Amino acid sequence: MAMTIRPQEYQVALKELPTTQFYLDLLNALASEMSMKLDIKIVPSARADYLVTANRVDMDVPVLDVEDFARPSRQCDYGSTILYESAFVLFSVKGKTIDIKSLKEGNSRRYSIEADIAIADQLGFSASPSTTIEGSLVKVNEGKIDGFIFSQTSTDPIARRLSLPNVKRQLYANFYLYYALKKGERGGTLDRLITEGINKLKGNGKYEQTMGKLIAAAKYNDWQP
Repeated sequence: MAMTIRPQEYQVALKELPTTQFYLDLLNALASEMSMKLDIKIVPSARADYLVTANRVDMDVPVLDVEDFARPSRQCDYGSTILYESAFVLFSVKGKTIDIKSLKEGNSRRYSIEADIAIADQLGFSASPSTTIEGSLVKVNEGKIDGFIFSQTSTDPIARRLSLPNVKRQLYANFYLYYALKKGERGGTLDRLITEGINKLKGNGKYEQTMGKLIAAAKYNDWQP
């Protein structure tokens, strides 16, 4: 009797974000296109990062590539292929000027800034970890903190809903979004499958179908609450 060889199942930690559905659709499209078996678990951002650095999952989606200095501190590899580029926005108190250059160089002026826990130590300075997007925006509006930094795609819908009269917004930086792999797996089998799969999806139009709206929404939109 011939032996049936089953494809390897890869464990994926998918971050729980307002934009999670886009990534879930992309992962399912990749699994279908490349005949991969993915066991996808949606978990909080910090948990996803922990799982891949602890070698308990094969992949963590998405991860932020801020600057080269951010990479050595992470006990995992970045994938070979960029998912897309996203605007990250600083929401701050109206009437108070924040020197973004100073923030990126270590926050020498000691602004009180919060950021999502998954990126709080990757912005060029150590931001305080945010509990929730809404909670941080409310703190900014009430003057309890100077600012909050996170992706435009995740934060703008909440900022629009809250209609915060004391909050202004400005571009902090544009960053690339990747997927993370276990340490040493960049260029390995899973990385090659993801890269080939993304190229195929881009070629047949399915990447645009799954990620097009997110990519468009990620381009900086200069509006004010």
